[in-house]
Amino acid sequence: MKILVDVNLTIDWVRFFAHEGIEAQHWTQVGDPRAEDTVIMSSIFQIRTQVVLPAAIGANVIAPLRAHAESLEKGAVIVVDERGGRVRSLPIRARS
Repeated sequence: MKILVDVNLTIDWVRFFAHEGIEAQHWTQVGDPRAEDTVIMSSIFQIRTQVVLPAAIGANVIAPLRAHAESLEKGAVIVVDERGGRVRSLPIRARS
């Protein structure tokens, strides 16, 4: 699994994911910070909290990420908040 961390999140997420054995890059390392969301993302892992630091919600991110990796790869939406994560298995785009 590879994660692309959006520009609005701290680069600390890259180190956090690496510690969890997950390959990640911050968008600023690979792309234009002004790029459209459609260029950046083909599936979504959304964080909906006031505090978006790995130290605060990292465990809430890792659990659903691992549990629903296959759904995420197929285009599902995973939403994480302070209570945990949930998956919406409706693909946001069709696979060919």
